Amino acid sequence: MSLISQLVHGDLPGNVLFAEGLPPAIIDWPPYWRPTAWASAVAVADALCWYDAEPDLITRWQHLPEWPQMLIRALIYRIVTHDRAFGAIGWTPDHVGAYEPVIALVLSSR
Repeated sequence: MSLISQLVHGDLPGNVLFAEGLPPAIIDWPPYWRPTAWASAVAVADALCWYDAEPDLITRWQHLPEWPQMLIRALIYRIVTHDRAFGAIGWTPDHVGAYEPVIALVLSSR
């Protein structure tokens, strides 16, 4: 299956505000030229690492092209971005503990 890149939001979960009676509002727009499945994978990886999502969230999106590869790339993106921003000092036990089970889950779901 061929992947076509488009302009996508690269950090959706942390940049949406919710208020009762109003539609969600996007407060930041970091544009990336990536496959749309990658943007979904970033949102899923974030949900699993930081928002207590259930592991079956991975299977709900498996219909997207190259889904296992997109999840791996999303995790690499997040890990490298965090490392570049904060360096070794940023890898607290909480951060490592958030990524380790998600990495294992993604690799076992391939």
